[in-house]
Amino acid sequence: MNLFARLDEINKIEIGTNLYIEVEDLDHSLHSSFVGLVQKEKIVITPPGNFDKYKEIISDAEITVKYIYEKSVFVFKTKLVDAVQHPVPLLMLAYPEEISREERRSIKRGMCFIPAKGQIMDHLVEGVIRDITPKGCRCNLFISEEDGITFKDVDMVTLYCKFPSSGEDIVLAGGVKNFHFIGKIVSVGLEFDNITEAGKKVINDYLYSIENFS
Repeated sequence: MNLFARLDEINKIEIGTNLYIEVEDLDHSLHSSFVGLVQKEKIVITPPGNFDKYKEIISDAEITVKYIYEKSVFVFKTKLVDAVQHPVPLLMLAYPEEISREERRSIKRGMCFIPAKGQIMDHLVEGVIRDITPKGCRCNLFISEEDGITFKDVDMVTLYCKFPSSGEDIVLAGGVKNFHFIGKIVSVGLEFDNITEAGKKVINDYLYSIENFS
């Protein structure tokens, strides 16, 4: 359900908040970060990756910006009014006339490909998270004979990874629910143990972004 939100809701955006930018002529979202406001006249954001590639399209188009705050998604329309390079590259967007709000739907398990390192007893191995929820995940871990790991004796795995939606390093520890080998790869189902609220937020925001803003 879409609702109109008070325009001053934009004042609640925290510096560094992930922004999802949609342009009519692009079939995917661009990712940016909120930097600040200029006297209710402009919104300052970081340029999306490969901005030079999209600059011409963005410069002349209406831009839809989405961001997550608490349990809602806020949406507003704007236009690019300026781009500066010094002292750091920044984009200036026109202050929106209105903001709409929609409640977040429940989030299902999301397929993904997130590089990670897995701590298995005293060994640190390379791996990939293949699907995830705030309650657990499935990951592929690459184990060589030199590691000398007998996986049937493993009951806990700690993952070290970085989610593209936040850019922050995160540690996820989970109990082993099941596993099977595919050659030298072990596919492991984990149930997270004592995950922090910050960790849950990172995962939820990532899942919501790939479901709604990809």
